[in-house]
Amino acid sequence: IFESNVLPGRVNRLCSSWAKISATLPSVNQALLKRSKKIVKLPFIQESENLCQAQARQAYLLKENCLTILVFGGSQGAKSINREFCGSAKSLLLKKVDFQVIHIVGEEKCVENYKQFYKKHRISACVKAFENNMSQAWIAADFSISRAGSMTIAEQIEFGIPGILIPYPY
Repeated sequence: IFESNVLPGRVNRLCSSWAKISATLPSVNQALLKRSKKIVKLPFIQESENLCQAQARQAYLLKENCLTILVFGGSQGAKSINREFCGSAKSLLLKKVDFQVIHIVGEEKCVENYKQFYKKHRISACVKAFENNMSQAWIAADFSISRAGSMTIAEQIEFGIPGILIPYPY
């Protein structure tokens, strides 16, 4: 298993009893994990490394030359980030900012509602429940609004995308 958070999550703590190795970052509290532990660097998916921004945007059916905002709340999504961004999107429209969105909402049942929101406000957007190829999303983006998880921060640094990071409220 791989754990990137300073305090290992419940699932990884439980599964560490059966895992052959618990791979962690140096900052992880390894005492909370059972059995064999190994310190590693953050893994990055390299499947999109030769993709240019125009190709990445085309994969999301977005315009090539338009400010692209990547919005997501981590692998579980974040309802508050989703809701708040919609209010911010309306404000950007009032200020006549030309932008488009890659919005990863976290739950399949929410996808259609957000698609309808963007359609109603005439905002080009790709709305998905989950993204298996985050490298492609980062390459397509000019700016991000996301949960401040360790993997997200590492990816943001790796791809050099400025953004707003929102800490987990609990």
